[in-house]
Amino acid sequence: MIDPQTAILLFIVFLYSTVCHEAAHAWVAYRLGDDTAYRGGQVSLDPIPHIKRAPLGMLVLPLIMLFTSGTLIGWGLAPYNREWAQRFPLKDAWVAVAGPLANLALLLIAAVAIRIGLAQGIFEVPQFVGPMTTFALAAEGSSPVMQMVAMTLGTVFGMNLLLLVINLLPLPPLDGSKLPLFFLRGSTANRYQEAIQNPSLSFIAMLVMLNGFGPIFRVVRGHALNLLYS
Repeated sequence: MIDPQTAILLFIVFLYSTVCHEAAHAWVAYRLGDDTAYRGGQVSLDPIPHIKRAPLGMLVLPLIMLFTSGTLIGWGLAPYNREWAQRFPLKDAWVAVAGPLANLALLLIAAVAIRIGLAQGIFEVPQFVGPMTTFALAAEGSSPVMQMVAMTLGTVFGMNLLLLVINLLPLPPLDGSKLPLFFLRGSTANRYQEAIQNPSLSFIAMLVMLNGFGPIFRVVRGHALNLLYS
């Protein structure tokens, strides 16, 4: 179990990181010609339209999991026009990758802020990195406000690293499953798009996530820590 303050921080960071992820999908789709998510209100950093679209994944399940088991599971949904995606596979790929790129941007912003804080002596390298309070910085001797800033930046970094790695896995329905569309053309791309719509593949992806994601993420997280605190 984690303390309520940490759980609330994790939820807020998860919520807004996921909102940015889904809003990026929606905005790129709108710019490229699919206004489905735009009409649904998803081209927005206001969490309300996103929560209304996926209340279970954005609100209910994350809060239940955090306050009962100390873990966090959740998701968002940005609607799109499948017929449009079939007509424009390359645009479909750009829409898919926009979400992880938003997480990468948040991760880099947090990393730059952390590095500046380390260089200025405001933050210190943490002695322990927990599984959920990932990359929370120790700011010994600082005010409670600065300690919260440090922990928030660390959590933004860790949460968005997690979302980035998860969503780039090449497993449907994750965003990474659309990466081959950058290279496939014509009927081959369309056949691939149809293939990854198979519901059974989502079940396989869930099994892979449950059994294989942990070791993958530990390796990535280790390299990220070395880069962040080198």
